[in-house]
Amino acid sequence: MDPFSITAGVVGIVAPTLHVKELQNIADAPGAVKSLTNDLQSVGLALASSKAVMTSCKTSCERFRTSLDRWTRDSIDGTLTWRDRATLGQLQNCNITLTSVTSIATSD
Repeated sequence: MDPFSITAGVVGIVAPTLHVKELQNIADAPGAVKSLTNDLQSVGLALASSKAVMTSCKTSCERFRTSLDRWTRDSIDGTLTWRDRATLGQLQNCNITLTSVTSIATSD
């Protein structure tokens, strides 16, 4: 047999095999699209959840800033007056107490 005949024979056998793989890929496409759709929906839900958390954090920060302005209303240019320092000291004690209670409540 000459090399051309051998090559033609191999191509005649391999070519249909490649087409079968292409057909299988096309047949699997709906499953792949469905999987991608599910992944995108999951990402969308995660982003929506993150947006809700960010909104909640922003609201909490704004409320804290308003309270901090009220607690330090007597201070000027970042220098705390003795009155504001005492107010913030009491808040720090409350924070320590709340942290301790939360730690105890969440430990198992």
